[in-house]
Amino acid sequence: MTLLQAAQDVVADLERYVRTHGPGPDKRLDALKQAITEAAAQTKTTAEQIADRLGNDGLTWETEDGITLASLARSQGSRIEAEVNGARVRYAFTDGSAIVVAGGAWDVEGPTPFSWAGGMQ
Repeated sequence: MTLLQAAQDVVADLERYVRTHGPGPDKRLDALKQAITEAAAQTKTTAEQIADRLGNDGLTWETEDGITLASLARSQGSRIEAEVNGARVRYAFTDGSAIVVAGGAWDVEGPTPFSWAGGMQ
């Protein structure tokens, strides 16, 4: 489990607690939820941040304001790598994360190089 997933689980638990018991007079749970949400957002990898900008949709190649995946990757100092057969390309970032492009789609890299987090097809 990543730190982000753990933080999201805590936020979900807090929301369930508030639905059951009410927010309470001092709103401390709301403040804690906000702090956790903000901290979790700061723990995203470069690849996850770029994926967010593209709506986490591996068939979307540019942001609403027209910035392409390639431009976003370049702006973050990516290194472009290709498999020997050239079927898959990855934008590798300095934080160790990557985005893999294959077959007309892309995804955040999975557990092995050139794989997709959502499963390579």
